[in-house]
Amino acid sequence: MSEHTHNINPEEWKFEFALNTLAYASEKVMDPNYFIEEVYHDQDGDWQLFHNGGDAGTPPKLICMGCICEGDPSILKLYDMPKGWFAYRDRVDQAWTRSPYERQDDDSD
Repeated sequence: MSEHTHNINPEEWKFEFALNTLAYASEKVMDPNYFIEEVYHDQDGDWQLFHNGGDAGTPPKLICMGCICEGDPSILKLYDMPKGWFAYRDRVDQAWTRSPYERQDDDSD
């Protein structure tokens, strides 16, 4: 990823990692015609973000968390979400609801 800057007030950045940390994100997370509907904080510490409408079968992209938060500042409110939890909402103007989740391994054997 190329070097770039962000327009986020440092006092608002409360995540325990740098602004330029990469997260897994569905293809349209940065598209203004969609909104981020689900955010996962995996047990291994990775973050995953998915837009409304889904992307079934499309592999996620690696996107800078600072860039994601510039596009949707509500993500900044999830800084303290524990590992193994996810947050979801049905509309962009809705507050985030948090809940623990159990990882679903793909056991297709």
